[in-house]
Order: sequence, then C-alpha cells, then structure tokens
Amino acid sequence: MKPNHLIKIDNRIINLHDFIVAKLSDDEQTLDIELLAYPDMTIESKHAKKIFDYLTSLCIATFDDSDETPPQSADFIDPSWTKRTIIGIEHKASNSGNPTWYCDVEGESKQLYIRQSNKDLWIEHYPDLEKMNLGDVTENVSITCYTIPDGDFWKPVKVLAGGVFTLPDISASAQRKAQVFESLKGHQKWVYGDFETTGIADDDEIVQVGLMLPNDDMQDFLVKPNDPQKLLRVGKKGKSASDINGIKPESLTNAKTFPEVYATIREAIQNKPFATYGDYDLKTLNQVCAMHNLPQIVPSEHINLMPIIAKYIGEPSKYKAGEYKWQSLTDAYEQIMGIKDMEGAHNAMTDTIALRNIVLKIVNSLDDIPF
Repeated sequence: MKPNHLIKIDNRIINLHDFIVAKLSDDEQTLDIELLAYPDMTIESKHAKKIFDYLTSLCIATFDDSDETPPQSADFIDPSWTKRTIIGIEHKASNSGNPTWYCDVEGESKQLYIRQSNKDLWIEHYPDLEKMNLGDVTENVSITCYTIPDGDFWKPVKVLAGGVFTLPDISASAQRKAQVFESLKGHQKWVYGDFETTGIADDDEIVQVGLMLPNDDMQDFLVKPNDPQKLLRVGKKGKSASDINGIKPESLTNAKTFPEVYATIREAIQNKPFATYGDYDLKTLNQVCAMHNLPQIVPSEHINLMPIIAKYIGEPSKYKAGEYKWQSLTDAYEQIMGIKDMEGAHNAMTDTIALRNIVLKIVNSLDDIPF
C-alpha cells in the first residue's frame, strides 16, 4: 500500500500521493518516480539521492490509507479551490482517442473532465465509474468536488466521498448492440458478395466474383476484363491490384468475359437483398455494366456491413464524434472471430465467406443483450 505524503509548497498543503510517488533504490542510485500523467519514469544518476531528499524535506506528515484517522491536514481545503457539484457524467473518447468522463457541473456552462491522469481521485470513492462503457450517460449523480480553473474547463483537485453515483440502467454498449441487431434482421435472406478488381479507378474492371446465396450455394469464378494488364498498374501505395489479390493477367486467359457472366450475376443479385463490406463492390459492378452497355443490376436492398460492424466493435472514430472507426475486413475478422491473419484474404470467395461468418458470429453473440 502506498503511503500518502503531505507536502507544503508556498503555504499550500498538498497530498503528494495525488500527484507523485517517489522511491529510492537500496543503493541510492535510482529514483523511481510515478507520475499519474507519466507512469514508470525513472531517474538514474548521482542526483537521485539529492532529489529524493528534497522531496522528503517537503513532507510535513506521512500516513497510510489503512490509518483509521489520517492527520488533520489531510482534510485541508485550499481557499483558492472552488466547491462544485457534478450532476451528470458522459463517458466518451476525447479528440485524441483517450477514454474521458465529461461531467456537467451544477449551475455552470463549463464542463469538468475526468481524465486518466486524475481518475484515481474519483475511483477511490466511486469505483463504479470504471464500469461505464464508452457512450454511457448517467444523470443520477451528485458528487461534490473542489476544482481549480483549467482553460475552458475545471480541473478537480479533491473529490468528497458520500455522494450519489448510479450507473445507467441499460448501458450505451447494450443500446449500440441492440441497434446492430436491428440492422442485421433478415440476414438469412441476404446474398453476400465480393468482387476483386483491376483497381479502384473509374475504368477498372471485375476479375473475380464471389457470391453466397441464402441456400449456401456459392458462385466463384474469374472474369476476363477488356485489359488484363490493368492488374499491374501501381497505385498510390506502391502496390498493384495483382500484388494485393494475387491474380495475374495470364491466369485470366481462359476466363469468361463480363458479358458472358452477366446473366449469372444478375440472377443472383437483381431484386435480392445484397450485402457487401463497403459500397465499392456494388458501385464497381454497375460501373462495369455501363462499360458493356448492359442494364444496371439493382438489388432490392443494399446492406453495407462496414459501418454496422464498426458499430458492433465500438471503437470510436477519431474524426467524427459519435461515430465508429471503420475496420478493414481482416481487422474486423480478427476482432470478432478471434483469428489473426485471415487466411486467403483478398480472394473474392474467401472474403464473402468471412463476411457471412462475421454476421453469424455477431447475431449469435447478441442473444443475451438486454433490449
């Protein structure tokens, strides 16, 4: 158990444990300093003893958390601190992506932040705070604290026990997953699909089709484009489509052309609910239809599973507040299926099967969500 050190600086008494804990090594050559903002900082020098002696000299009292009655000065309230009451808390990610609790202050327009650097001030008295999921909001709160100005916000320096803090009845995580479940209703009737292409430009073409029908029938075949050499065009990241999907121009020599396979694709997708990972596949499909002066293939519904799966994973977007980070299919597969390095990725049929399996895994995991 770490001791609490009361130090006096400029006539102010501060509990050093709230900000720093220092421990000198047995040989007095290493000083381990634990700062809430910079954990595991170590000073290794001949000055370690001097620094430790200086910190010790500032102490006016030392006590353990286990002490029944800490020194009276532990209850010291600096006259410059302002007493405030927290009446609501929302748990979400900051702009830098770090979990943060945004607190509404009674009678104030400014909010107060609970950050990783000062979280222990609150957890000591209100441990359920850590049980809030990202996105959770609770208004059944009345917590008294003392603060100092911190730009446009208030910085807490002391939190009092005995207040009210109640977790929300249904967490935002459960609500979010309930929305995902709603989005996946009817998945048994979907046609899943993925297309490998010569690239992502407006003149690129389909070179492999992977479709899975509701009865589990699979359609997997190569397609010979007008110009197979497009597969070798190097993109912005220094790789060609062939480098990514492994399809070589010479492997398409005996494949059917798009007009020859058009009827098969149309029969599978036209007027059916069509699920893909992103909106690129359907866009490219009709881009190639237009190249060959063929009618557009129009599903009864297009289900873009990328944002739905992102919501299920729940990693906040760093760019759009209230939204979730879009994952690559391989990352989503790893996080949901628990299998790293998805074998055969970027093969149209493999990706289609993986997508269907992800959906089934999500649906099966939502059986115990309280909604």
